[in-house]
Amino acid sequence: MTAVRLSFAILALFGAMLFSGCSGNDCQQLCKEIADYWDDCGISYGDAEVAECRKSFGSTGDSKEQYENYERSCRQLMAPMENTDGDRVPAIRARFSCTDMEAGPGGAFGG
Repeated sequence: MTAVRLSFAILALFGAMLFSGCSGNDCQQLCKEIADYWDDCGISYGDAEVAECRKSFGSTGDSKEQYENYERSCRQLMAPMENTDGDRVPAIRARFSCTDMEAGPGGAFGG
């Protein structure tokens, strides 16, 4: 369980670095979607980790160009996409399996 929480914290940190500057919309929704997906996969996490992830995405301190890039990335991961079963789901669910998500950022994001 500690490893899962650590993985979520690392994912939040990775997300903050990748997407910092997204404000309460697609990027914060992505935090919630990741938590929901992990729950569906049977991976436990804490509410504090979700809150931390959402808080990381609440800042708009980056340049307008960076912000637009981050926002676009968040939208792409939240956009409906067809999974292997032919269902329309958020792209993060279509692109990454539960095994990928359990592996943390390295498994889910190829790092």
